[in-house]
Amino acid sequence: MWSSESHAHVLWCHGRFIRSGEEFYVANVYAPCDPGAKQELWDSLSVRVQALGRSR
Repeated sequence: MWSSESHAHVLWCHGRFIRSGEEFYVANVYAPCDPGAKQELWDSLSVRVQALGRSR
């Protein structure tokens, strides 16, 4: 694993599989119970995932 980042409600891990060399990202999400806060979190995650797709 190259890096891990902890943000509010999300732990991001970034690495590369040894055998295949394929790069990966994993997000472990702990969504808040409040519907508004949950929507805000998913909106921010969507932006991050789209940015990762563009950087490939």
